[in-house]
Amino acid sequence: MDIASELKKIKLSIQPQVLSKLLNLNSDSDGTSFAALSDVVKADQNMSTMILKAANSSFYARGNQVSSLQHAIAMLGFRVVRSLAMAANSKSLFESGKYSRFQRYVWKHSTATSVICKELASKLGKAELEEEAFVAGLLHDIGKVVLNVIDRRKFISVIDMVVEENIAFPEAEKRIFGVTHMEVGKAAAIEWKLPVLYKEVFEYHENYIEDVPSDDTLLLVVAYGNYLAKRYGYGHQSPQDDIDGEKLEKKLKLSKDHLVYFKETFKTSIEENEFFKFVNRLI
Repeated sequence: MDIASELKKIKLSIQPQVLSKLLNLNSDSDGTSFAALSDVVKADQNMSTMILKAANSSFYARGNQVSSLQHAIAMLGFRVVRSLAMAANSKSLFESGKYSRFQRYVWKHSTATSVICKELASKLGKAELEEEAFVAGLLHDIGKVVLNVIDRRKFISVIDMVVEENIAFPEAEKRIFGVTHMEVGKAAAIEWKLPVLYKEVFEYHENYIEDVPSDDTLLLVVAYGNYLAKRYGYGHQSPQDDIDGEKLEKKLKLSKDHLVYFKETFKTSIEENEFFKFVNRLI
């Protein structure tokens, strides 16, 4: 498959240039990026509505009615607003998969991964990575979305093969498409001019654990979040996953308390996690 050629032909419900704008924005001290973020959000009615809904929700609200985007951005902060803007658009990004197995193995898996990654960053004391981890976790399987848009019937066959033969997605994708969702995600990140960190997340989050540098915390967090989501039942867990999970635990230097929390406590409480419920209501 000529991935670059296919990417030029497909049509997603979210414009890649909007995705690129959101992901390339970084907070700054002079307010330029805040203004740019406001412009991107205001240009999309769905995004604007969702941001205001978030600002006035019980999860984020501070007791005062928020009626403007400027107020919402000032109250929630740049990174939270950017994450919510991505979440507000993610349902449309995943709309090509309006069938139950796609919703379970791709959409639900992606939303669970995003929340787990945010929690991982928090528990590891990496507060500055929380929102990046959320967005990266949400988008890590974008290659699957693209493959589904390219040929839905083939991707249904991929999911069927994964479930029936108990194999990992990359193996089934390679057999049916000739490429993996990681390769497609990497190509999409390059084609759409997304930040390098997302290209790396799309490429290395699964089955390339040995290649993930031990000092790249975001990559390790997303890879481990991806594993935990499958372990929790959000997605398909193959025999290779537990092997990769142990390697990631060593690279992240997770303590015994961390392991107990993420393998037992958080697994049973994720459905009640306020952020998880909020994101799923939002989208």
